[in-house]
Amino acid sequence: MGHSLLKHPKLFGSIRVLTRHLCLGGCNLLGDARNVVGVLFLAGLHLLGGLLQVGKVMRHGLEHLCQLWQGSGWWDRIL
Repeated sequence: MGHSLLKHPKLFGSIRVLTRHLCLGGCNLLGDARNVVGVLFLAGLHLLGGLLQVGKVMRHGLEHLCQLWQGSGWWDRIL
């Protein structure tokens, strides 16, 4: 007869406990990774939103400056 793990309950129990701990650890790692990805995603969105806001302000400022320059005739004086 072959040797079976079922004939050694302590060894079988240890393997089962080890497997369960590995599975739980894996699930926890996956959960942590998902949380980290979520945090990075939200941080990226906030950064992108901030950059878009700064871009809008800068564009508005440049448009305003151009209007001032055109209205004052600076371009004619420079050219």
